[in-house]
Amino acid sequence: MVSLTAEASELETRVIELRQALAELDEQIRAVSGALLRIRGEERACGQRAE
Repeated sequence: MVSLTAEASELETRVIELRQALAELDEQIRAVSGALLRIRGEERACGQRAE
């Protein structure tokens, strides 16, 4: 049987891993969002319809 201390430690490690993964995902979302905004800006500058 796993002690509560060991289980808590494992959960804390998992929380840290998940926070890191969320930070990486946030960075990727911001990069994609920025790229989409640039594309829309270029479309507008070229007179194309941006939806």
